[in-house]
Amino acid sequence: MRIGFDARTLYGKQGGIGRYATNLIKGLVSNYQENEYVLFRWKKNTIEEDSALPGTYALRCAIAERILPHLPVAPEFCWSQLLLPIDLARRPVDLFHGLDQYIPLGWSGKSVVTIHDLSYKFFRDDFALKTRIKNHIVIPLACKRAKAVIVDSHFTANDLVTSLGVPKAKIHVIYLAVDEQFHVLDSLSESFLEDLKTVYGVQRPFILSVGDLRPRKNLLRLFQAFTRLISMEEFSGIQLAIVGKPLWGISNLAKYVRDFGLESRIRFLGYVSDYLLPQLYNAASLFVQPSLYEGFGFSALEALACGVPTAVSNVSSLPEVCSDGAFYFDPRSVEEITNAMFTVLTNGSLNQKLRHTGPKRAKMFSWDRTARETYAIYEKVFQG
Repeated sequence: MRIGFDARTLYGKQGGIGRYATNLIKGLVSNYQENEYVLFRWKKNTIEEDSALPGTYALRCAIAERILPHLPVAPEFCWSQLLLPIDLARRPVDLFHGLDQYIPLGWSGKSVVTIHDLSYKFFRDDFALKTRIKNHIVIPLACKRAKAVIVDSHFTANDLVTSLGVPKAKIHVIYLAVDEQFHVLDSLSESFLEDLKTVYGVQRPFILSVGDLRPRKNLLRLFQAFTRLISMEEFSGIQLAIVGKPLWGISNLAKYVRDFGLESRIRFLGYVSDYLLPQLYNAASLFVQPSLYEGFGFSALEALACGVPTAVSNVSSLPEVCSDGAFYFDPRSVEEITNAMFTVLTNGSLNQKLRHTGPKRAKMFSWDRTARETYAIYEKVFQG
């Protein structure tokens, strides 16, 4: 088979979808070398980016590269929906996999789409108006046009059935995994701990939370719970480290920190490289994910793999993914978030239990399995 992908999410600073795309394609190339994997893109890559996925064939749309940077709005949307179909017609594939929730308009060939979540329907404040409008159009259309729809969790599968009316028979749950560098470390380097202190202003002990900064991540309630926690004498020296790039609708977070004089206690670290992130997880005393909605929960699974005691919301996909590897709380209750942090930090037996069950749970997920189950869907669609 000649299988095509939109390669936009594969390059640069990767979020969850980029990690998924990269590891899925690596797994496909490793297990099914008889196929041709075509990566469509419109930006010129560096040599390092072009060599990051051996066994693939990268194609660049020269017309798009000349035109799109000069468009005043939505160049990536114009690429994926208007110019990519032209590229696919010129250089056809047997199957196109939309890794980021869409199928190009004008593409009439066989296709598979991955829908990661439907947050745009339930958390409108997380997105700019143009993004909400785009998602309301392209995601339902992709689910209708694709021969198969892949989702990251049973939670998202249920959302597709109840909110978009996607037939159950069309939906396939294929779990994601975490990269190999996320594991329990024997020790932390002195240089890392020094950089943590001098560059980021963070010292142990600290609580860690990781994820893009947007309203559904529920960080304001976490900040309020943390304020309660540090009012207790035994936690007067602990810090809260927030990792993730600021996105939409989070100006209230910085205001809260300023208003309560917490600049030295709540630290915004921004985007952190995959080299540093596993060390951060391992250095933390506690990982907290208070999200109101997740389609999978990459950060929580990374924390489990690194053996840091983990407390997460008891809603959406998080209980499904974390199972017995985490401690749970109601994310809409500041009191419950406070109590969860207090309990995990002070209950020695629970703390040790989570350090053991977390990595064990994380090992149940693998990118090899993701690739094999995805390829089984490709074969079914191709032969259908």
